[in-house]
Amino acid sequence: MASKGKATSVRVYVRMRPWNKRELALGDLDCPIVLRGQMLTIPEREKQFQFDYLFGPSATQEEVFAVVGKAVISDFMDGFNATQFVYGQTGSGKTWTMM
Repeated sequence: MASKGKATSVRVYVRMRPWNKRELALGDLDCPIVLRGQMLTIPEREKQFQFDYLFGPSATQEEVFAVVGKAVISDFMDGFNATQFVYGQTGSGKTWTMM
């Protein structure tokens, strides 16, 4: 999160998308990824990755905005540079998350 005019380094946030209608209809809710605190684990590959913040599939738009967007927008409105770079698969909800 940005902090009122202080220079900050790049922060990385991950949002795991919610289950889609097809997955819910099929009951295909097994996920090979485990989210705990700031750690994302892929047990099958024995890999772990640490991020500044992880959002699970039940995270709401309001939660994401409160953690990621609010401080950045506040700093921007106070005249500081601000960037939010969103990356993900086509159709995964990037634009929806940014709005």
